[in-house]
Order: sequence, then C-alpha cells, then structure tokens
Amino acid sequence: AKAAEEAKAAEEAKAAEEAKTAEETKEKVTE
Repeated sequence: AKAAEEAKAAEEAKAAEEAKTAEETKEKVTE
C-alpha cells in the first residue's frame, strides 16, 4: 500500500511539473 501511495504521489508531482512547464511555455509563446 505504501509503494502505491508513493507511486501516486510521484505521478501527481510529475503531472504538476508538466502543467507548470506547459504554463511557462504558453506564456513564452504569448509574449
């Protein structure tokens, strides 16, 4: 169960990082 929770947390962190990168890319394109 702990491994599954850690995997879920890692996936959420990765998704958040990708969303942040996408936002920054979008802002650069808009400028």
